[in-house]
Amino acid sequence: PFLGGAKNIALIPSTSDYVGINSVNNGTMGSAGLPGGCGGPGDPGLNQTAYYVDNEALGGQSVQYDGFTTVLTAQETLIPFTVYHMKIAVADAGDGIYDSGVFLEAANIIVAVDTTITICLGDSVVLSIDTSNYLGAQWNTGDTTASITVSPTVSTTYTVVVTDVNTNNTDTLIYIVVVSDPTVTATSTDVSCNGLTDGTAAAIVTNGVGPYSYSWSTSATTSSISGLAEGTYSVTVTDSIGCTKTDSTSISTTGPQTSSIIGWTQVSPLSQVQYEVSQTLGSTYNWIITGGSIITGQGSYVIEVQWSNAGMGQVAVVETDTAGCVGDTVTLAVQIGTNSVIAAYAASAELLIHPNPTTGTLTVEGVEGTVMVYDIYGRLVLTTNTNTLDISQSATGIYFVRVVDQQGRVYSQKVIKQ
Repeated sequence: PFLGGAKNIALIPSTSDYVGINSVNNGTMGSAGLPGGCGGPGDPGLNQTAYYVDNEALGGQSVQYDGFTTVLTAQETLIPFTVYHMKIAVADAGDGIYDSGVFLEAANIIVAVDTTITICLGDSVVLSIDTSNYLGAQWNTGDTTASITVSPTVSTTYTVVVTDVNTNNTDTLIYIVVVSDPTVTATSTDVSCNGLTDGTAAAIVTNGVGPYSYSWSTSATTSSISGLAEGTYSVTVTDSIGCTKTDSTSISTTGPQTSSIIGWTQVSPLSQVQYEVSQTLGSTYNWIITGGSIITGQGSYVIEVQWSNAGMGQVAVVETDTAGCVGDTVTLAVQIGTNSVIAAYAASAELLIHPNPTTGTLTVEGVEGTVMVYDIYGRLVLTTNTNTLDISQSATGIYFVRVVDQQGRVYSQKVIKQ
């Protein structure tokens, strides 16, 4: 009856001997038996009496058999997702009387299936059993409910002993594999110039279980993206288990970062003043003057401005670096005179400074007050309340002398130190 790879699982416990009349009996050969038929190949002989119940000797009335076996369990290890067919075959000695039988004690076949579940670190999972044909369950966690919720931080084995309606126990193992979330590092390259979209970003992934899927804030689904403008970009990586991790990166401009403009913010009408920014080698500078004009220096980091009549003025500059990238416009507001001192500028001829040019000593005449000397960069060199100035220790070049009288009026004049 065992064709096509079928196998007999009705075995005497701890042996490979099949259950039958020649294997389980009272240890005495029957009247129709043959000596060669006991103990032959495949027959264990007459020594398995421990599994035989003598029905006649016990005067049993429930069945009309000479005897029967003790309760024996047939079991087999199965491969998940494979179809199996179980058949019950009853063999007879050859006469026309059915004198053998098989009785199944349980109402259902109990199958214990060991299970492996993979979860992400920090996740929870519900373990449950079908209790439709069972009396109860006992988990190794101490729980006795049909389902439990667990959150292991390391890979853990859970066991459950299920008792069926016939009080038989079945053990099941559930192995929870805890997988660490993927580690995600978002990297980027900046745009080459202000306003361009040549930035890139990429997600570097370690840990987790590949393959990985990617979801960027731009809706892209690749591991790297390009054609990006200045800004912040985030990426969420999901591994094959479903574990996720998010990281972000910022893209900025690599264009020129122009410094603040250095120079006077309050000047005399018709005066000449120098303005500058920190120099970047190779950069060119485009200056725009409101309320005056550039005398020298257009294109360089330092210029000299001729201011016009009293009012508001402005100095602005835009830097272009060697890569052709244009920086932001930097501005400086300038007050050309004030309402209270405009009259003083009209009388600027009253201020007399000599000798000019000078080798070091200057004399101020025509106006009394606080005298301040500034270099061409707008830096204060000295201040005094006397009318004699000594700039002999200063470097040669252009200087501006500014006098503020007791009424707050400002007078200014350029001098040259030789």
